[in-house]
Amino acid sequence: MAAYRESTKALVEGGADLILIETVFDTLNAKAAVFAVKTEFEALGVELPIMISGTITDASGRTLSGQTTEAFYNSLRHAEALTFGLKLCAGAR
Repeated sequence: MAAYRESTKALVEGGADLILIETVFDTLNAKAAVFAVKTEFEALGVELPIMISGTITDASGRTLSGQTTEAFYNSLRHAEALTFGLKLCAGAR
């Protein structure tokens, strides 16, 4: 969590307009990132939009940890992200 907070602080101090939490394979990491980002926002007295992008690993439409896209969203909707996106990482063809 310290790394997420450190990154957030640097981005905010550098003038970022939003925070993108991307290429997430499982909700535990995403939840940790969201918690750290919001904790750092509170410490800095700011609030920026958050965007979240998950990674689907195969044609089944699930994350690496086996969650469906719906479960991924439901696990993170409390973050009130500006956007939720998905990336398909099915490997080379």
